[in-house]
Order: sequence, then C-alpha cells, then structure tokens
Amino acid sequence: MNENHDDLTIDQPDDTGLAKDLRKQLREARKELVQKDTEIGTLRDEKRASTVTDVLKSKGVNVKVAALIPKDIESTPEAVEKWLTEWAEVFNISVQEELGSAPETGGNASQTGAEVPGVPPEARAAFEAARRAETGAGTVPQLGEAAVLKTLADNKGKGSEAVIDALKAQGLVSG
Repeated sequence: MNENHDDLTIDQPDDTGLAKDLRKQLREARKELVQKDTEIGTLRDEKRASTVTDVLKSKGVNVKVAALIPKDIESTPEAVEKWLTEWAEVFNISVQEELGSAPETGGNASQTGAEVPGVPPEARAAFEAARRAETGAGTVPQLGEAAVLKTLADNKGKGSEAVIDALKAQGLVSG
C-alpha cells in the first residue's frame, strides 16, 4: 500500500478487500457529513432570519433592516436587540420596547414639545423650521384626521373664510 497517499478515499491497486470496503465506507461517511453540514447551515440561516425578523417586528422596526445586520452577530434575541440599540441612530430608526408603542403621528403632524424616539431634539427642531418655511404653516397640534374632517363638515357651504376661521380657532392653521 502507498503510505504517502493523502486521500484515503481513493482505492489503490494493491488494496485488499478489507481496505477497499473501508475506503467505500469512508467515502459514504464523508458524503453524509457534507449533506449534514449543508443541512445544519441551512437550518442555522433560517433560525437566524426568523430570530432577527421576530426581534425587528417586536421593536416596531421595518424588517428590511435585517439585511443590514452583520452575519457575525449571534442569532439570539438579546444579541440582535443589543446591536439594534447600538446602531439605531446610524440607521435613523427608533427602537420601541413593545410593538405599537410608537407615538401616533398621523402623517406629517408636528411633534412640538414631544419626545420622538431616535430623533435628537435639535434635528426635530430643524425639521419643524424647514417644514414651516416650506408650507408657511404654524405648529399643527395632533388632533387627528377625524377632527379636521369634522371641522370641514361642520363648515360645509359656509365658504372658505368660515372654514379657515374654524381651523384657526382649533389651532390647525396659523396666520
């Protein structure tokens, strides 16, 4: 037998029946090992994707952020939460403790005086100043769409001045 041969799975011309049988078993075992390694890798990837998605959903973060989480982060909820908390500001996302705990803003409503998770107050103030400059509007309180629709319905047929006065009285427009 050739002792310098590195691959023990290749039959040699001078092999005995026992050596050929052992080599065959070794080839089959290696093939099984490769299949199991592939299956384990697939299951590990699926578990990681599921864990990351679950954590992102529970924190109220868009699940597309999962593509940005490095592969070397452990696939435990704690590790994903820690990474998300550390990098939330970089990705301009706000991490919530529970799903549904986000402030209800109803579109582009102002948050003057309110704390917005993940957004520094200086950035919020700059945004509000730019919005007011662009629209010429003052601070819009959070009354919701229903209040605006009710005001419009109450003043239907009374003319635009009546509608504007009613909206001003509720603080919905300035000027």
